Amino acid sequence: MKKIMKTAYLFVLILGAFMFTGCEDWFDVSSDIDAKEDDLYKTENGYFDALIGVYAKMAGTSLYGDQMTISTMDLLAYSYVLRDGAPEIYTSFANFDYKTADTEKAIASIWEGMYNAIANDNKLLERLENADRKIFDDDNYDLIKGEALALRAYLHFDLLRMFGPSKALDKGEKCIPYVTTFGQGNTAYSTFDQVIEKVLADIDAAIPLFDKDPIWTPMETPSNVYLVNRKVRMNAFSVRALRARVMLYAGKTDSEVYDFVSELMDTLQTNINYPRLTTSPQDIDKDKIISGELLFGLYVDKLSNVASGYFPSVTTSKELGSTKEKLDVIFEADKYKMSDVRYELLFVTEEGLPRMRKFRQEQTDNQRSRNQMPMLRLSEMYYIAAETAPDVETALVYINAIRTARSLLGVELNTKEEVISYLDAEYRREMLAEGQIFYRYKYRNLENIPDCEIKIADKLSEVYRFPLPQQEQEWGQK
Repeated sequence: MKKIMKTAYLFVLILGAFMFTGCEDWFDVSSDIDAKEDDLYKTENGYFDALIGVYAKMAGTSLYGDQMTISTMDLLAYSYVLRDGAPEIYTSFANFDYKTADTEKAIASIWEGMYNAIANDNKLLERLENADRKIFDDDNYDLIKGEALALRAYLHFDLLRMFGPSKALDKGEKCIPYVTTFGQGNTAYSTFDQVIEKVLADIDAAIPLFDKDPIWTPMETPSNVYLVNRKVRMNAFSVRALRARVMLYAGKTDSEVYDFVSELMDTLQTNINYPRLTTSPQDIDKDKIISGELLFGLYVDKLSNVASGYFPSVTTSKELGSTKEKLDVIFEADKYKMSDVRYELLFVTEEGLPRMRKFRQEQTDNQRSRNQMPMLRLSEMYYIAAETAPDVETALVYINAIRTARSLLGVELNTKEEVISYLDAEYRREMLAEGQIFYRYKYRNLENIPDCEIKIADKLSEVYRFPLPQQEQEWGQK
């Protein structure tokens, strides 16, 4: 493994500093509370605190609270138009230059942050193995373990998507370590296929642990504060959605992926807590992330501060901007009589320029959407079903369901190639500033990234794969 895993380890101990603004809100957790480890694990609440510590780590600005969603990953996807005088790190990532001092530092912070979160997770799983089951109420032991296993899979999968090859470019080389133990020893690196196998193993171990997840039944406000917001926590639905995402990226056969995702859709349809597609697109004005469709989301404390830095109301060099011309292309404004609700409501014109307000925390916002970073969307399951459907007609059922929910007329497509091309564009519309678009291009092994003028066809491996941090190259063990 790496030097940071062999030496310094700071375990995040959370002792219940929560802020609740409604039953759909996530936890506002303070991650700087220290306590003795043994004391932490004397009670069920201590195990819940440790689990929330993993979520809190993931929500940090070096990970999903900024770099892996809003900034770095979407700079690579050319989601933005850079302003004059943009910081060098912006232009370096836009040029796929991962060897500057700034980009190397940013990539190293992602690597270290991810493995630190995994270390926290593994410590929790280790303690669970030796826990006194009598301290847990109901099925809470299984819930905590299920969430921890699913988060370990989620974190390693994204490490693979950043630091490993795509399936198309995989040559069987070892790329990242899949760490399942807590300690100072090194973990050998795994190949693409080995990482996928281990990700799926953790997911499959987690799925039965959610058999009695409260998400299956009509949900009332629980007496245990740790069980609120099951709808956006890693749960019985989101762990299956994660499996569908992994299966598609791993290159499983269309029939295998479709059978799984269509079964998931059937399961969701019969459940009262199923996050359905919005039937009132105009309501997105008060819920810009469409939180009612989230299968998994992270609470990001002070997300408004992060958003205001990148999407200010006045032009600055640090702005992650756009132009009307770019947005007209992304949202295909010239093709349809009805306008895409995402275009109309996610952007506001200020100083003559369109600015994203997706993550601005505004007074009129629905409480459940505040400080939420989307991690898994219901719409993605529709996209996966459409891409792997047995025929174009079936694919169009899923595609047009999303179009209806976004105030668009149905589209006609005639071939599988047209379906996939349409979905490439749809990821770009649906998941702006969420970190997923670049992964889509990598999975597709695209030789031309939309809006990117750099010729990347002869250097796809370098463009689509972060180099290991220098420290890891020196201390890692392959």
